[in-house]
Amino acid sequence: MSTQRDLVIPSSTVPDRRIPNPLSLLLYYRRNPRRIMPIMIILILSFFGVALPVVIVDEITTAPTKVLGFFERVALVWPNGREGYTTIDAARIRQLEGNAGAYPVAFQWTTWPSIVGETPGATNVLGLAGADIQPVLDRLGNRLVAGRLPSPYQAEITMYAPIAQRRQLAIGDTVDPNTQYEQLNEPFVLVGLIDGPAPMSILNREYLFRNSPIHQESHLDYGWLVFPQAQETSARGYSNLEATLATLPEKQFVVRSFGTQSEFIGDFTASLSAILVVLVLTIVTVLSLAVGLLNYVYFIRRTGEFGVLLALGKTRGFLLRRAGLETLSMIVIAWIVGLGMAEGVCRIANTTLFADQGVKLTALTPHMMLYMAPVAILGGISCFLTIFWQLTRLDAVSIIEQRD
Repeated sequence: MSTQRDLVIPSSTVPDRRIPNPLSLLLYYRRNPRRIMPIMIILILSFFGVALPVVIVDEITTAPTKVLGFFERVALVWPNGREGYTTIDAARIRQLEGNAGAYPVAFQWTTWPSIVGETPGATNVLGLAGADIQPVLDRLGNRLVAGRLPSPYQAEITMYAPIAQRRQLAIGDTVDPNTQYEQLNEPFVLVGLIDGPAPMSILNREYLFRNSPIHQESHLDYGWLVFPQAQETSARGYSNLEATLATLPEKQFVVRSFGTQSEFIGDFTASLSAILVVLVLTIVTVLSLAVGLLNYVYFIRRTGEFGVLLALGKTRGFLLRRAGLETLSMIVIAWIVGLGMAEGVCRIANTTLFADQGVKLTALTPHMMLYMAPVAILGGISCFLTIFWQLTRLDAVSIIEQRD
């Protein structure tokens, strides 16, 4: 009777699954940090260098963009003082086609400072009659969130809350007209805060025309708030009222509407965007040259490795795919690290420099991705083309002979 013996496989022939893949990217990076570090540093600094200007420009354009929320809901009309006109016929304003309500107003302006200075296009300070203040707030969608509305007997102002916070003003403080960029023409005590979608501040019109030592009966800043009728279209603004306002003679009237302010703010943001584009292109150009040079050195130091792989039967296509994977992984890592560094700087600034000013800097925006993409694309192309050019010139046989 035969017995069946158990097969015994020598331990030396059992594959050791713990042996790492010699072509693993992680293994290569772990064993050769000095080779990849120069390229990684350049890539990280490039992403970081693009992120910070974008953050600053985003903050600068925040206030002007929000000011459009006011003009999206109402238009301003006042006499053209430069041409000698000082009054407006109230009946003519109320009869404008597309007009849903008009309120007489005395205009002043105040600034909404950004982190680098004054915001272009000062925000409106409306001198309204006491009976008109609440209806205007309701039409604009704003509300009183602290304090009270201004009195007709004192120099008082109820300010848009984000502006007061940005300027570090509290209820009871006096707004100094001599402050840099300030356009109020006398000191006003802050007595209340309003908030909502339409940035504006409020003065009492009776105080300005009856008790103010500066205004008195002056009509040079006398105009109208004109609210549009509701429109069925979902587009922003009020095309019907805009068309009517466009018929007013420019010599007699000054008109500020959603259309005019959108154009003004659009020109401002376009100028900043153009500066950003030039900056990004400069960074990308320098990055491409630097990365190309570093990749050349990087490849030269790996010539022996690539030659051996070719001699072992690996194709140039394999090496190109390998190089492409290395390039992609380095760019993704550099993008994440550079963006993380920028966000870290923003959070430090928010909690130290701007803790009490309501500024919320952040690098995590879609706008940021738009400007970082060229750095990733052109940086990757530079890396890949350098390696491709070197691989086409690579002679595996000569390299093996040199190693012998």
